[in-house]
Amino acid sequence: MTRFGIASCATAGLLVLAGCGTDDEPSVAAPASGGSADDQVVVALDDFAAMHALALGVEPDLVLEAFAYESTSAVFDDLGLPTQPYGDALDPEAVAAADPDVVIGVSLPTTVAAEAHLEAIAPTTVVDYTAGWDEQLATVAGALGREDEAAAVRERLDEQTADLAADLEEAGLAGAVVSVVGDNGGFFSPPGATAVGSLLSEVGLARPPAQETAGSADSPFALFGAETLTDHDGDVLFLLSGGPYLTEGLTGSPLWSGLQAVRDDAVHEVSGEVWLSASAFSVAWVLDDVRAVLLDGGTAATGAEAPERFAEFTGV
Repeated sequence: MTRFGIASCATAGLLVLAGCGTDDEPSVAAPASGGSADDQVVVALDDFAAMHALALGVEPDLVLEAFAYESTSAVFDDLGLPTQPYGDALDPEAVAAADPDVVIGVSLPTTVAAEAHLEAIAPTTVVDYTAGWDEQLATVAGALGREDEAAAVRERLDEQTADLAADLEEAGLAGAVVSVVGDNGGFFSPPGATAVGSLLSEVGLARPPAQETAGSADSPFALFGAETLTDHDGDVLFLLSGGPYLTEGLTGSPLWSGLQAVRDDAVHEVSGEVWLSASAFSVAWVLDDVRAVLLDGGTAATGAEAPERFAEFTGV
């Protein structure tokens, strides 16, 4: 599976996103990580499943890195988690070698194809990656016996969402048009039905009409060509960057300099890996970025900051 194919799968029904904290408190009140749930051996079949577990205070005993994102890899390395490459197809033998009690993963096609083999190894939960982040987190929480922790994370994020919406309205920014664009083998934008689209709508921000169009069955994104770049202008433009998300094609376009956001110096690079992920951590990160850029006059975080940001997220 190509990086663009994986990213498309991973973003397919992303999130109803939520809030961010202040500089004086963690972005999300989550339990401290302290090993596997109830001392069980937990195998995460991919990076996203691992991040769900970590948000619940559970450190997987093995993570198969399906996406190999720089940001999540940095978090896993910082925590000292054992990792292995996922490969082109899931290898049940690699899972069996860890002697797991619980197996969790999102519904990548090769994971779904191996589900019967996995169930023969240990109880396996495959999470629908087209579901919202909160539903995904709740499903993982059920598998790990961490329902109370999931409810606490959701409650805190809901509160922070409301706080950000109120602060944007007070600042006179409600209704401002925010564009989000990226390039991963083609120009695209996450439209209103995706994670980022839901987030921006929920906090009272608008999108360019071209970014309200739903994606197709083949991709959750609104795809566009260089000739229609001006349709993706806004008061503020968030440019997805880092890892597989390139910026040169967009910024090198002859139409780029004519965008109002460019002329107003209102373009902000953000981590595409995190913005298009489906975890509670990514929820908090995106909202922190929006607050930093639109309210605090600051800059968005980079993928290199992931370990530090994750420590703040968990409060440890």
